[in-house]
This record gives sequence, structure tokens and C-alpha cells, in this order.
Amino acid sequence: LFRAGGDAWIPGSYDPVEKFVYWGTAQAKPWSRVARGTDGDALYTNSTLAIDPKDGKLEWYYQHIPGDTHDMDEAFERILIDYDGRSSVFTMGKLGILWELDRQTGRFVRANDLGYQNLVNVDSQTGKTTYRSGVIQDVGEEIYFCPSTGGFKSLRAMAFHPETQAFYIPLNLNCETAEFGSVERREGGGGTGGVKGRKNHFHPKSPDQMGEFLAMDMRTGDILWSNRRRVPYNTAALTTAGGLVFVGDWERHIFAYDMETGETLWFGHQEALGVTLVEAVHASCSLPVLFPPVKVQ
Repeated sequence: LFRAGGDAWIPGSYDPVEKFVYWGTAQAKPWSRVARGTDGDALYTNSTLAIDPKDGKLEWYYQHIPGDTHDMDEAFERILIDYDGRSSVFTMGKLGILWELDRQTGRFVRANDLGYQNLVNVDSQTGKTTYRSGVIQDVGEEIYFCPSTGGFKSLRAMAFHPETQAFYIPLNLNCETAEFGSVERREGGGGTGGVKGRKNHFHPKSPDQMGEFLAMDMRTGDILWSNRRRVPYNTAALTTAGGLVFVGDWERHIFAYDMETGETLWFGHQEALGVTLVEAVHASCSLPVLFPPVKVQ
């Protein structure tokens, strides 16, 4: 197919009350508008879909990024939360924008931008996304954009804790310089278009550290705390009833942070060989890990 996309490659979330399953979809393909030959919305790509699992009927959809042109997926986990008499579905895509939608209707509630991306503006009242001036590229035009096509937020799932009313989000703070390619318009052609001459950069707000793990208030989008590391965080987050949140990085560390403060309570390192299964116990939380923890004094 010459034009495609909208892949659903992350599991959806089921609501037993509304009896819908909420699924996120990926970017349009080819990645850039100019390669697709249209500036249309590429409907249902980069969207949240509410589907009746009995018959597959589409109950509603919300398109987060109409006509995406930089490979900015919105395909990741959908977290279902009930609070203050409201039933919401939350998600965050590569741009680092936390979206909240009404689970019954798909109505836009709010969008909280982490403030790292330089591609779009989101109307705080309507949720309408528009591209900033000068960012929609031509084929072969070198552009600088944040995040990179890898995204700030990606496959590594965020976690929520009902006591803190916060999300715990693994991020990679990166930007990219690249050219978006064309595709052959023939039978057997098509594809993503891809990027050429890619150069990766640290984000200007974090010039020496790529990995960030932060706590974000569910209602306001305020950052409650954050921890940064030079290497990326590379696992999903896990919160516990004992007040801990766990995450891992590319250097095979696992970190136990205090959910309220972000303080590092302990960390461990997985060796390449001779791994032993141990159990770390802290604050009424028992977690099987594959290496002994190092307590931070």
C-alpha cells in the first residue's frame, strides 16, 4: 500500500463499566506529508479509539495529531482513571503531551505538555493540534526537531498511583537533525519514507543527560519531581502500595525511588553473568529482582 499507517501495536485497555476497549494508533505512513502527497488528516492515525469488543464497532475516536508529518506516534498505553465523578482515559505519546479524554464520549478534557517538544501547539480549550511555523518539511530538506523520531515517551509504559494522583513517566530527552525521504509511487513501493542523514542530539534543556524519570500531577500537569541520568531509562515504571516506584536504565540498573519525593532509596546492577535471583524487601513491598540492591545512605 502506498498510504497506510494507524498500526495498533500496544495492547488496549478494557473498561468493564462502559464495555469499551480503548486502543491507541500509530502514525501515518509514509511518515511525512510531502511523501504521502497530501496534507489531509490521515484519519484514525495517531488516535484513541473506543471500540465495542463484541462487534468491533467504533464508538468514538479522538485524533491527537491530525496529518502527522514527523513520525510522532500516539500508540502507547491507555490508562483508565475515575476521579471527581469523571471517567477518563489518559495517554502520552512521543511528543510528551499528557492527554485526558472522557471515556464515555471521547470529549477532550485537557492536555498537559511537558514543554520539551518544538513541533505543535495544542489549544487548551478545544484540544486542536496545529503545527508551528516552519516545521512541515519538504523531501530532502534538513530540519531540526524535538523529540527525535524515537520520541520523548515511547514503548516504556508510565505508571499511575491513586494515593499521589500522579503519573510516573520514563523519558528520553533527545532531538534530531535529519531529512525525510520520499517513496516510490509504484506497485510494491511505498513504505515509511524514513529519514536520511540522521544526527541525534541531547535536548537543549538537558545538554548532558538524556534519561529523565519524573512524577507528573494528574490534574495540573505540574512536575512534582524528576531525576535525570546521562543514559536513557529503558523500562516501564512500576508503582507499589509501599510508596515505591521502580524503573530501570540502559546500564542494567534498577532504581527504587520514593514516590512522594523522588529520593533514590536503593539501586542495583545486573551483571552480565552469574545472575542470582534475590528478593528485595522495603517499606512493606516485596519485589523479586535479579541482582542485590545497593542501599543509598
